[in-house]
Amino acid sequence: MSAARIALVVSLAGCAGSGTPTSERRDFGPPPDFGPPDMGLPDDDGDRVPNSRDCDPSDPAVGATAERACEGDCGSGLERCAEGVWSACDAPTGAACDCTPGDSRDLPCARCGTQAQRCSPGGTWVDDGSCAGAGPCAPGDLETDTSTACAGSGRRTRTCTDSCTFDEFECDEGPAQLWFFPSAGTSWSRFSYGSGPSAPRSAIRAAVSITDGNEAYVMTDSTFHVLSLTTSPPRWVRTGPLGGAGQLGEVVATGGEILFAYTLNDSFFDGDPLVEGLAVVVAAGGETLAFNYNYDAGTREFTRDAAQAMDHPTGLPCCDWTGESGVTPFDVADVRAMWLDENNLDRWTDTCDPGAASHAYIGSLGPSDDIGIQPICLNLSFSERLSAASFTPFGGADAPALAAVGAMVWSSGLYLFVENP
Repeated sequence: MSAARIALVVSLAGCAGSGTPTSERRDFGPPPDFGPPDMGLPDDDGDRVPNSRDCDPSDPAVGATAERACEGDCGSGLERCAEGVWSACDAPTGAACDCTPGDSRDLPCARCGTQAQRCSPGGTWVDDGSCAGAGPCAPGDLETDTSTACAGSGRRTRTCTDSCTFDEFECDEGPAQLWFFPSAGTSWSRFSYGSGPSAPRSAIRAAVSITDGNEAYVMTDSTFHVLSLTTSPPRWVRTGPLGGAGQLGEVVATGGEILFAYTLNDSFFDGDPLVEGLAVVVAAGGETLAFNYNYDAGTREFTRDAAQAMDHPTGLPCCDWTGESGVTPFDVADVRAMWLDENNLDRWTDTCDPGAASHAYIGSLGPSDDIGIQPICLNLSFSERLSAASFTPFGGADAPALAAVGAMVWSSGLYLFVENP
Protein backbone atom coordinates (compact mmCIF):
# COMPACT_ATOMS: atom_id res chain seq x y z
CA MET A 1 0.00 0.00 0.00
CA SER A 2 1.30 3.49 -0.81
CA ALA A 3 2.26 6.00 1.86
CA ALA A 4 -0.78 8.13 1.04
CA ARG A 5 -3.12 5.17 1.46
CA ILE A 6 -1.50 4.15 4.69
CA ALA A 7 -2.03 7.68 5.97
CA LEU A 8 -5.64 7.74 4.84
CA VAL A 9 -6.67 4.26 5.97
CA VAL A 10 -4.43 2.76 8.60
CA SER A 11 -3.17 5.73 10.59
CA LEU A 12 -6.48 7.44 9.86
CA ALA A 13 -8.09 5.80 12.86
CA GLY A 14 -5.13 6.24 15.14
CA CYS A 15 -4.84 2.47 15.45
CA ALA A 16 -2.08 0.36 16.96
CA GLY A 17 1.18 2.26 17.20
CA SER A 18 -0.36 5.73 17.02
CA GLY A 19 0.19 6.32 20.71
CA THR A 20 -3.42 7.43 21.25
CA PRO A 21 -4.37 6.81 24.88
CA THR A 22 -7.68 5.32 25.90
CA SER A 23 -10.11 8.21 26.21
CA GLU A 24 -12.13 9.04 29.27
CA ARG A 25 -15.56 10.54 28.76
CA ARG A 26 -15.99 14.10 29.97
CA ASP A 27 -19.44 15.07 31.18
CA PHE A 28 -20.57 18.00 29.04
CA GLY A 29 -24.11 17.83 30.39
CA PRO A 30 -27.20 17.39 28.26
CA PRO A 31 -27.48 19.01 24.85
CA PRO A 32 -29.30 22.34 24.65
CA ASP A 33 -33.01 22.05 25.42
CA PHE A 34 -34.85 23.81 22.64
CA GLY A 35 -38.21 22.95 24.18
CA PRO A 36 -41.21 21.45 22.43
CA PRO A 37 -41.97 22.50 18.85
CA ASP A 38 -43.84 25.78 18.59
CA MET A 39 -47.31 24.75 17.42
CA GLY A 40 -48.28 28.38 16.78
CA LEU A 41 -51.72 29.95 16.86
CA PRO A 42 -54.88 28.14 15.63
CA ASP A 43 -54.95 27.80 11.84
CA ASP A 44 -58.05 25.87 10.77
CA ASP A 45 -57.33 25.79 7.02
CA GLY A 46 -53.60 25.06 7.31
CA ASP A 47 -52.48 28.02 5.17
CA ARG A 48 -50.00 29.18 7.85
CA VAL A 49 -52.04 32.32 8.49
CA PRO A 50 -53.55 32.24 12.02
CA ASN A 51 -57.32 32.36 12.24
CA SER A 52 -57.09 35.77 13.92
CA ARG A 53 -55.42 37.25 10.81
CA ASP A 54 -57.07 35.08 8.14
CA CYS A 55 -59.69 36.67 5.92
CA ASP A 56 -61.31 33.23 5.54
CA PRO A 57 -60.09 30.65 8.10
CA SER A 58 -61.91 27.91 6.18
CA ASP A 59 -60.24 28.52 2.79
CA PRO A 60 -56.49 27.76 2.39
CA ALA A 61 -56.40 29.91 -0.77
CA VAL A 62 -57.25 33.04 1.23
CA GLY A 63 -54.68 34.60 3.54
CA ALA A 64 -54.29 37.83 5.50
CA THR A 65 -55.47 40.06 2.65
CA ALA A 66 -58.29 39.44 0.21
CA GLU A 67 -61.12 41.02 -1.75
CA ARG A 68 -64.57 39.93 -2.84
CA ALA A 69 -67.20 41.36 -5.15
CA CYS A 70 -70.25 43.13 -3.80
CA GLU A 71 -73.21 44.99 -5.28
CA GLY A 72 -74.40 48.57 -4.79
CA ASP A 73 -77.41 50.47 -6.10
CA CYS A 74 -75.94 51.00 -9.57
CA GLY A 75 -73.06 48.63 -10.05
CA SER A 76 -70.59 46.28 -8.49
CA GLY A 77 -67.73 47.03 -6.15
CA LEU A 78 -65.34 45.34 -3.75
CA GLU A 79 -65.06 44.50 -0.11
CA ARG A 80 -61.42 44.38 0.99
CA CYS A 81 -59.84 42.55 3.89
CA ALA A 82 -56.59 43.29 5.71
CA GLU A 83 -55.30 41.21 8.62
CA GLY A 84 -58.62 39.40 8.88
CA VAL A 85 -60.81 42.53 9.02
CA TRP A 86 -63.23 43.23 6.16
CA SER A 87 -64.12 46.75 5.02
CA ALA A 88 -67.51 47.88 3.78
CA CYS A 89 -68.52 47.50 0.14
CA ASP A 90 -67.26 50.36 -2.03
CA ALA A 91 -69.88 49.93 -4.75
CA PRO A 92 -71.73 53.16 -5.69
CA THR A 93 -74.97 53.84 -3.84
CA GLY A 94 -77.43 56.70 -3.39
CA ALA A 95 -76.37 60.04 -4.89
CA ALA A 96 -73.21 58.45 -6.31
CA CYS A 97 -75.46 56.75 -8.85
CA ASP A 98 -76.74 60.05 -10.33
CA CYS A 99 -75.24 61.13 -13.66
CA THR A 100 -75.81 63.02 -16.87
CA PRO A 101 -77.20 60.80 -19.66
CA GLY A 102 -74.52 59.95 -22.22
CA ASP A 103 -71.57 60.23 -19.78
CA SER A 104 -69.23 57.27 -19.20
CA ARG A 105 -66.68 56.28 -16.56
CA ASP A 106 -64.41 53.42 -15.48
CA LEU A 107 -64.42 51.90 -12.00
CA PRO A 108 -62.03 49.35 -10.45
CA CYS A 109 -63.37 45.83 -10.23
CA ALA A 110 -62.16 42.42 -9.07
CA ARG A 111 -58.54 41.31 -9.60
CA CYS A 112 -57.26 44.73 -10.71
CA GLY A 113 -59.78 44.87 -13.53
CA THR A 114 -61.77 47.78 -14.91
CA GLN A 115 -65.54 48.04 -15.12
CA ALA A 116 -66.92 50.43 -17.76
CA GLN A 117 -70.17 52.26 -16.94
CA ARG A 118 -72.45 54.53 -18.94
CA CYS A 119 -75.13 56.89 -17.81
CA SER A 120 -78.58 55.65 -18.76
CA PRO A 121 -81.28 57.89 -20.24
CA GLY A 122 -82.80 57.97 -16.76
CA GLY A 123 -79.65 59.58 -15.29
CA THR A 124 -78.32 56.51 -13.45
CA TRP A 125 -74.99 54.76 -13.86
CA VAL A 126 -75.20 51.20 -15.23
CA ASP A 127 -72.50 48.65 -16.09
CA ASP A 128 -71.45 48.53 -19.70
CA GLY A 129 -70.26 44.96 -20.21
CA SER A 130 -68.33 42.94 -17.67
CA CYS A 131 -65.15 43.48 -15.64
CA ALA A 132 -62.24 43.68 -18.10
CA GLY A 133 -58.49 43.22 -17.78
CA ALA A 134 -58.63 41.19 -14.58
CA GLY A 135 -55.44 39.51 -13.39
CA PRO A 136 -55.02 35.83 -12.51
CA CYS A 137 -55.51 36.42 -8.78
CA ALA A 138 -56.75 38.86 -6.18
CA PRO A 139 -54.28 40.58 -3.83
CA GLY A 140 -53.56 38.28 -0.93
CA ASP A 141 -54.66 35.07 -2.63
CA LEU A 142 -52.46 32.08 -1.80
CA GLU A 143 -51.44 29.26 -4.11
CA THR A 144 -49.69 26.13 -2.89
CA ASP A 145 -48.05 23.07 -4.39
CA THR A 146 -45.19 20.74 -3.48
CA SER A 147 -41.58 20.60 -4.62
CA THR A 148 -38.59 18.44 -3.73
CA ALA A 149 -36.66 21.70 -3.44
CA CYS A 150 -38.50 22.32 -0.17
CA ALA A 151 -37.96 20.75 3.23
CA GLY A 152 -40.38 18.57 5.17
CA SER A 153 -43.62 18.00 3.32
CA GLY A 154 -42.24 19.88 0.32
CA ARG A 155 -45.10 22.34 0.42
CA ARG A 156 -44.49 25.82 -0.96
CA THR A 157 -46.67 28.89 -1.22
CA ARG A 158 -46.84 32.00 -3.34
CA THR A 159 -48.90 35.12 -2.70
CA CYS A 160 -50.80 37.37 -5.06
CA THR A 161 -49.36 40.89 -5.09
CA ASP A 162 -51.17 44.22 -5.24
CA SER A 163 -50.78 44.12 -9.03
CA CYS A 164 -52.84 40.90 -9.13
CA THR A 165 -49.96 38.66 -10.20
CA PHE A 166 -48.33 35.92 -8.15
CA ASP A 167 -44.88 36.40 -6.66
CA GLU A 168 -42.29 33.60 -6.49
CA PHE A 169 -42.93 30.43 -4.52
CA GLU A 170 -41.38 30.18 -1.06
CA CYS A 171 -40.92 26.89 0.81
CA ASP A 172 -43.20 26.73 3.85
CA GLU A 173 -40.63 24.81 5.94
CA GLY A 174 -37.55 26.35 4.34
CA PRO A 175 -35.47 25.11 1.41
CA ALA A 176 -34.27 21.51 1.30
CA GLN A 177 -30.64 21.80 2.41
CA LEU A 178 -30.08 18.58 4.36
CA TRP A 179 -31.20 15.30 2.80
CA PHE A 180 -31.26 11.87 4.45
CA PHE A 181 -31.60 8.41 2.90
CA PRO A 182 -31.83 5.90 5.77
CA SER A 183 -30.19 2.50 5.85
CA ALA A 184 -32.71 -0.04 4.50
CA GLY A 185 -34.84 2.91 3.35
CA THR A 186 -36.54 3.62 0.06
CA SER A 187 -36.96 7.41 0.04
CA TRP A 188 -35.29 10.66 1.05
CA SER A 189 -36.27 12.99 3.88
CA ARG A 190 -35.58 16.71 3.48
CA PHE A 191 -34.74 19.31 6.12
CA SER A 192 -33.82 22.98 6.23
CA TYR A 193 -30.68 24.21 8.01
CA GLY A 194 -32.84 26.63 9.98
CA SER A 195 -31.81 29.90 11.56
CA GLY A 196 -30.48 28.80 14.95
CA PRO A 197 -27.27 30.31 16.36
CA SER A 198 -25.23 27.17 15.55
CA ALA A 199 -26.42 26.76 11.95
CA PRO A 200 -23.92 27.41 9.13
CA ARG A 201 -24.06 30.73 7.30
CA SER A 202 -21.39 30.18 4.64
CA ALA A 203 -20.50 27.52 2.11
CA ILE A 204 -20.16 23.98 3.48
CA ARG A 205 -16.92 22.33 2.36
CA ALA A 206 -16.95 18.95 4.11
CA ALA A 207 -18.65 16.96 6.85
CA VAL A 208 -17.80 13.85 8.87
CA SER A 209 -19.63 11.61 11.29
CA ILE A 210 -18.84 11.42 15.00
CA THR A 211 -19.98 7.98 16.10
CA ASP A 212 -20.10 8.68 19.83
CA GLY A 213 -22.95 11.12 20.28
CA ASN A 214 -24.36 10.42 16.80
CA GLU A 215 -23.29 13.78 15.42
CA ALA A 216 -22.03 15.30 12.20
CA TYR A 217 -19.08 17.71 12.27
CA VAL A 218 -19.57 20.17 9.42
CA MET A 219 -16.84 22.47 8.08
CA THR A 220 -16.92 25.78 6.25
CA ASP A 221 -13.79 27.70 5.30
CA SER A 222 -13.51 29.21 8.77
CA THR A 223 -16.05 27.62 11.12
CA PHE A 224 -17.26 24.25 12.34
CA HIS A 225 -20.88 23.34 13.11
CA VAL A 226 -22.03 20.25 14.99
CA LEU A 227 -25.34 18.68 13.99
CA SER A 228 -27.06 16.28 16.37
CA LEU A 229 -28.53 13.39 14.38
CA THR A 230 -30.54 11.99 17.29
CA THR A 231 -33.66 14.05 16.58
CA SER A 232 -35.93 14.58 13.61
CA PRO A 233 -35.34 17.10 12.27
CA PRO A 234 -31.63 17.11 13.21
CA ARG A 235 -30.52 20.09 15.33
CA TRP A 236 -27.43 22.27 15.23
CA VAL A 237 -25.99 22.20 18.75
CA ARG A 238 -22.48 23.73 18.65
CA THR A 239 -20.30 25.96 16.53
CA GLY A 240 -16.93 27.70 16.70
CA PRO A 241 -13.88 28.80 14.69
CA LEU A 242 -12.37 25.97 12.65
CA GLY A 243 -8.88 27.14 13.61
CA GLY A 244 -9.71 27.40 17.32
CA ALA A 245 -8.10 25.43 20.14
CA GLY A 246 -8.55 21.70 19.71
CA GLN A 247 -9.91 22.04 16.17
CA LEU A 248 -8.20 22.03 12.75
CA GLY A 249 -5.72 24.89 12.92
CA GLU A 250 -3.21 23.32 10.52
CA VAL A 251 -5.91 22.98 7.85
CA VAL A 252 -6.95 26.62 8.21
CA ALA A 253 -3.31 27.74 8.14
CA THR A 254 -2.88 26.45 4.57
CA GLY A 255 -5.26 29.15 3.33
CA GLY A 256 -6.57 26.51 0.91
CA GLU A 257 -9.98 25.06 0.17
CA ILE A 258 -11.19 21.93 1.93
CA LEU A 259 -12.07 19.37 -0.74
CA PHE A 260 -13.45 16.52 1.35
CA ALA A 261 -13.07 14.68 4.64
CA TYR A 262 -14.14 11.49 6.35
CA THR A 263 -13.78 9.67 9.66
CA LEU A 264 -13.31 6.07 10.77
CA ASN A 265 -14.02 5.10 14.35
CA ASP A 266 -11.15 3.43 16.21
CA SER A 267 -13.44 0.53 17.10
CA PHE A 268 -13.07 -0.56 13.47
CA PHE A 269 -9.58 -1.65 14.52
CA ASP A 270 -10.81 -2.96 17.90
CA GLY A 271 -9.65 0.27 19.49
CA ASP A 272 -11.25 2.98 21.61
CA PRO A 273 -14.84 3.75 20.45
CA LEU A 274 -14.49 7.30 21.78
CA VAL A 275 -11.75 8.04 19.22
CA GLU A 276 -12.39 8.90 15.57
CA GLY A 277 -9.65 9.05 12.97
CA LEU A 278 -10.17 12.04 10.70
CA ALA A 279 -8.71 12.67 7.24
CA VAL A 280 -9.11 16.13 5.68
CA VAL A 281 -7.88 16.86 2.15
CA VAL A 282 -7.14 20.45 1.14
CA ALA A 283 -6.25 22.13 -2.16
CA ALA A 284 -3.55 24.72 -1.42
CA GLY A 285 -0.66 26.21 -3.35
CA GLY A 286 -1.23 24.01 -6.39
CA GLU A 287 -1.13 20.84 -4.29
CA THR A 288 -3.63 18.55 -2.62
CA LEU A 289 -2.62 17.86 0.96
CA ALA A 290 -3.95 15.41 3.54
CA PHE A 291 -4.14 16.11 7.27
CA ASN A 292 -4.84 13.31 9.73
CA TYR A 293 -6.23 13.87 13.19
CA ASN A 294 -7.59 11.89 16.10
CA TYR A 295 -10.86 13.19 17.52
CA ASP A 296 -11.50 12.47 21.19
CA ALA A 297 -15.24 12.38 21.93
CA GLY A 298 -14.41 12.70 25.61
CA THR A 299 -12.84 16.13 25.17
CA ARG A 300 -14.39 17.11 21.81
CA GLU A 301 -10.93 18.02 20.54
CA PHE A 302 -8.77 17.05 17.56
CA THR A 303 -5.10 16.14 17.85
CA ARG A 304 -2.86 16.00 14.78
CA ASP A 305 -1.46 12.54 14.07
CA ALA A 306 1.99 12.72 15.67
CA ALA A 307 3.93 10.82 13.02
CA GLN A 308 2.41 12.77 10.15
CA ALA A 309 2.89 16.08 11.95
CA MET A 310 6.58 15.30 12.35
CA ASP A 311 7.22 14.03 8.82
CA HIS A 312 4.81 16.31 6.96
CA PRO A 313 4.06 19.35 9.14
CA THR A 314 2.37 21.21 6.30
CA GLY A 315 0.37 18.22 5.08
CA LEU A 316 0.97 14.95 3.27
CA PRO A 317 0.79 15.14 -0.56
CA CYS A 318 -2.37 13.30 -1.58
CA CYS A 319 -3.49 11.02 -3.19
CA ASP A 320 -2.20 8.39 -5.64
CA TRP A 321 -5.44 6.52 -6.22
CA THR A 322 -5.64 3.69 -8.72
CA GLY A 323 -8.50 1.78 -10.30
CA GLU A 324 -9.29 -1.85 -10.86
CA SER A 325 -9.24 -3.16 -14.41
CA GLY A 326 -11.29 -0.88 -16.66
CA VAL A 327 -12.10 1.61 -13.89
CA THR A 328 -10.68 5.13 -14.08
CA PRO A 329 -10.13 6.66 -10.63
CA PHE A 330 -11.23 10.18 -9.83
CA ASP A 331 -8.68 12.95 -9.80
CA VAL A 332 -8.46 14.09 -6.19
CA ALA A 333 -9.21 17.71 -7.10
CA ASP A 334 -12.48 16.62 -8.76
CA VAL A 335 -13.97 15.00 -5.65
CA ARG A 336 -16.80 17.15 -4.36
CA ALA A 337 -17.92 15.07 -1.37
CA MET A 338 -16.95 11.81 0.32
CA TRP A 339 -18.37 9.42 2.90
CA LEU A 340 -17.22 6.19 4.57
CA ASP A 341 -19.65 3.35 5.30
CA GLU A 342 -17.78 1.03 7.64
CA ASN A 343 -20.52 -1.62 7.79
CA ASN A 344 -22.06 -1.61 4.30
CA LEU A 345 -25.14 -3.41 5.60
CA ASP A 346 -27.25 -2.31 2.63
CA ARG A 347 -24.78 -3.67 0.09
CA TRP A 348 -25.41 -0.75 -2.25
CA THR A 349 -22.05 -1.81 -3.59
CA ASP A 350 -20.02 -4.91 -2.84
CA THR A 351 -16.98 -5.99 -4.80
CA CYS A 352 -15.15 -7.59 -1.86
CA ASP A 353 -14.63 -11.33 -1.67
CA PRO A 354 -17.46 -12.92 0.38
CA GLY A 355 -14.88 -13.98 2.94
CA ALA A 356 -13.34 -10.52 3.28
CA ALA A 357 -12.79 -9.31 6.82
CA SER A 358 -14.53 -6.03 5.99
CA HIS A 359 -16.96 -4.88 3.33
CA ALA A 360 -16.46 -1.21 4.25
CA TYR A 361 -16.03 1.25 1.44
CA ILE A 362 -15.46 4.92 0.74
CA GLY A 363 -17.92 6.56 -1.60
CA SER A 364 -17.34 9.85 -3.36
CA LEU A 365 -19.10 12.29 -5.65
CA GLY A 366 -16.98 13.25 -8.62
CA PRO A 367 -17.27 14.98 -11.98
CA SER A 368 -20.48 14.68 -14.01
CA ASP A 369 -22.23 13.51 -10.80
CA ASP A 370 -20.46 10.15 -11.02
CA ILE A 371 -20.19 8.03 -7.89
CA GLY A 372 -16.84 6.42 -7.11
CA ILE A 373 -16.47 3.36 -4.88
CA GLN A 374 -13.23 2.51 -3.05
CA PRO A 375 -13.54 -0.67 -0.95
CA ILE A 376 -11.12 -0.96 1.93
CA CYS A 377 -10.67 -4.65 1.03
CA LEU A 378 -9.03 -3.42 -2.20
CA ASN A 379 -6.81 -0.90 -0.42
CA LEU A 380 -8.94 1.98 -1.73
CA SER A 381 -8.51 1.06 -5.39
CA PHE A 382 -11.55 2.28 -7.33
CA SER A 383 -13.73 -0.77 -7.97
CA GLU A 384 -16.64 1.11 -9.56
CA ARG A 385 -17.34 4.42 -11.20
CA LEU A 386 -21.02 4.71 -12.03
CA SER A 387 -23.67 7.31 -12.72
CA ALA A 388 -25.52 8.60 -9.69
CA ALA A 389 -28.80 7.22 -11.06
CA SER A 390 -27.26 3.74 -10.94
CA PHE A 391 -26.44 4.04 -7.23
CA THR A 392 -29.41 3.04 -5.06
CA PRO A 393 -29.97 6.24 -3.03
CA PHE A 394 -29.94 8.43 -6.14
CA GLY A 395 -32.01 6.18 -8.39
CA GLY A 396 -35.46 7.30 -7.21
CA ALA A 397 -37.64 10.13 -8.44
CA ASP A 398 -37.30 11.93 -5.10
CA ALA A 399 -33.49 11.98 -5.15
CA PRO A 400 -31.79 15.36 -4.71
CA ALA A 401 -30.04 17.19 -7.50
CA LEU A 402 -26.30 16.82 -6.97
CA ALA A 403 -25.03 20.01 -8.58
CA ALA A 404 -25.13 21.97 -5.31
CA VAL A 405 -23.77 19.29 -2.94
CA GLY A 406 -21.17 20.48 -0.44
CA ALA A 407 -20.67 17.36 1.70
CA MET A 408 -21.93 13.87 2.50
CA VAL A 409 -21.84 11.82 5.70
CA TRP A 410 -22.75 8.23 6.54
CA SER A 411 -24.49 7.65 9.89
CA SER A 412 -27.17 4.95 9.79
CA GLY A 413 -27.87 6.24 6.32
CA LEU A 414 -26.53 8.79 3.88
CA TYR A 415 -26.76 12.50 4.73
CA LEU A 416 -26.28 15.06 1.98
CA PHE A 417 -25.50 18.72 2.73
CA VAL A 418 -26.28 21.44 0.19
CA GLU A 419 -23.24 23.66 -0.18
CA ASN A 420 -24.70 27.14 0.24
CA PRO A 421 -27.09 27.85 3.16
